[in-house]
Amino acid sequence: TWNKITAPADISYNDIDYTPEGVFVAVGSTSGIHTSTDGNNWTVSTTGNFGTFKGVVGLSSEVVAVGGGGTIARSTNAGSTFGTTNIYQRTQVGFIPTYTPTNISNSLNAAAVGSYVFPNAITGIGTTVPHERVVVVGSSGVILYTEPGLGGLTTSFVITNQFANKDFNDVAYHDGTFIAVGAGDSLGSAIYRSTDGETWSGVTTTSIFANIKGITYGEDRWIGVGQSSLIISSSDDGLNWTTINYENGGRQLNGVHYQDNVWLAVGGAGMVMNSVDGSTWYKKPITIAGSALGAQLNAVTYGDDKMVAVGIQSSLVWSGYEKVGAAATATVGAGGTISAITVTEGGFGYTPNTNPTVLLAQEVVTRERFNTVNVTGDYGTVVGVAVSSVDTGSIRATLNLKLDSDTFLNEAGFGNISKSGLAVGDYFVI
Repeated sequence: TWNKITAPADISYNDIDYTPEGVFVAVGSTSGIHTSTDGNNWTVSTTGNFGTFKGVVGLSSEVVAVGGGGTIARSTNAGSTFGTTNIYQRTQVGFIPTYTPTNISNSLNAAAVGSYVFPNAITGIGTTVPHERVVVVGSSGVILYTEPGLGGLTTSFVITNQFANKDFNDVAYHDGTFIAVGAGDSLGSAIYRSTDGETWSGVTTTSIFANIKGITYGEDRWIGVGQSSLIISSSDDGLNWTTINYENGGRQLNGVHYQDNVWLAVGGAGMVMNSVDGSTWYKKPITIAGSALGAQLNAVTYGDDKMVAVGIQSSLVWSGYEKVGAAATATVGAGGTISAITVTEGGFGYTPNTNPTVLLAQEVVTRERFNTVNVTGDYGTVVGVAVSSVDTGSIRATLNLKLDSDTFLNEAGFGNISKSGLAVGDYFVI
């Protein structure tokens, strides 16, 4: 079940994240940054004139939003206000690096935060204290990373060497590894990995050529989504990838998230795909009060016990984790023929307006075996079947018996016995 929320301002959302500080931060067009603590009530942040934002990531005490024209904005008050940052070109001479301020025009499309043990910026001697490191990716293969400075972890961004020339669309981090994904062509899709955010290597993908729009890690694997309902998977830390789903002409998937044993991917025309194992996926459009959402969704995240997705046309929807019991009603005709089935609350795994497979089981018959039978002496035939409520309080089936022994025993030789000697508890063998 999905709920649609009215956005605090007209905006096309591009990304959303739930920060460790317990705040949803959604970013998009016209310098739009909106925040919420519960996914229902949203406020507009103070951003200045940054332009369009494409991606956002939350750190333990900071928020970084990135966008067009080399835009990188940071917040130190849970996304309420945003200020500027600096971009540098780094030159290493011996152990001493030098940094030259620079500007870039690339569109910055996504950001991720990981953990890294930084060397001392002055002596080059390594430390043992890991810090948060933000990695930003964008058009034409640009990648930037943070180095901690006196003004905070995200005040300074350094441009890496050029490792790729394809546009990057998303980046994610898990347990020491960054994965960046992007555009595809006849030579393969852009999939790059790094263990520090500075040095990157491309992954050969001879069977994957589509545009990859989103990437995340969950349970025991990486999952990427993209063009034509593409879903790819890697279970060896991003070294090798397998195509799980691809539909020529299918809806594009733009974002994916994992939480509590559930994968959720969102995309074009309000379509979502769901999986509980990362291998088998089910498709279902989002509906609000019985009507299809219809709007493109670009990103999804989890927080405050709900999945929250954002997209164009100020689309802001959320779904709580709930147990839904599917109900099916069958119409049974003469002779036991099922002519129709109506399914309500089918959930993921059920395609609306289709009839599910019906399994009919034979009635269980209970049989009782008697090894010893004492015969009273009567015999006869069954002459009919009826119903009776005598001594039961409810209608039960009965057998009408004609005892031939009554006439036989009613003779002088037998003492003119005029009726059967049957008593309560006697058995019939039929």
